[in-house]
Amino acid sequence: MGLDIKHKTKLHQFYELIKELRKVGIIRSDNIFGDIGEFLCNQVYPNLTLVQSKTNPSYDATENGRKMQIKFSDSTKAKNIHVGDPTKYDELIVVLGPNSVPRYKKENYSRKGKILFYRYTNKDVKERFITKKGVFSFANKAVQAC
Repeated sequence: MGLDIKHKTKLHQFYELIKELRKVGIIRSDNIFGDIGEFLCNQVYPNLTLVQSKTNPSYDATENGRKMQIKFSDSTKAKNIHVGDPTKYDELIVVLGPNSVPRYKKENYSRKGKILFYRYTNKDVKERFITKKGVFSFANKAVQAC
């Protein structure tokens, strides 16, 4: 059982696009969506310097000596975004793509189709994003609080 021509063509186009995004530096690792979020942040916040290590678990960039954690979501299903350990970074930037579930609350619906950026200090993350299970998560309620 093989792929039909339509699916085979679409997969080929996908892999070619990934290759092109790597060539131009948008994708730097195997974490495609994370890399896209970091690239977008670097465009919006030009003082950000992305870390050289493409898989740094603590933070993704620096800005004026501050460690920045970047999280990107464009999922139509995931309601929560795990934001890591806020003791390991100074600031969090959450990037919500046009399809991201957490963005669709009343106050954000008017910005439908746009990429949204939210910035929080690690203190904000510790106080507002802790779950009952003790993990830090950005969710619909976080967007409402912006």
